[in-house]
Amino acid sequence: MSAPRYRPLKSCTCRVCGCTDERACEGGCYWIDAEQTLCSSCAGTAADLAYSLEWITMLRLRHGARESDVIAATINLADEALKRFAKRLRAQRRRKV
Repeated sequence: MSAPRYRPLKSCTCRVCGCTDERACEGGCYWIDAEQTLCSSCAGTAADLAYSLEWITMLRLRHGARESDVIAATINLADEALKRFAKRLRAQRRRKV
């Protein structure tokens, strides 16, 4: 039995929730990146943060950065992203009240 083949992510498909131009998120969404791989509903979510940090770490290590430098930079990036995430959550809670 052969190993399963995974198709590369198509453009116009959100990398977090999988929505497309034809099947948008409930309540609607729009693309926030030029490659059309991240929708407005998922931008800044924990899943988006994890995906982004994983790719940033991999790319930095692949390009010869020292592991300790990559870890420090990733921690700083995560800190900034978490602050933006917390701000977004507070704004959403205010809208619900």
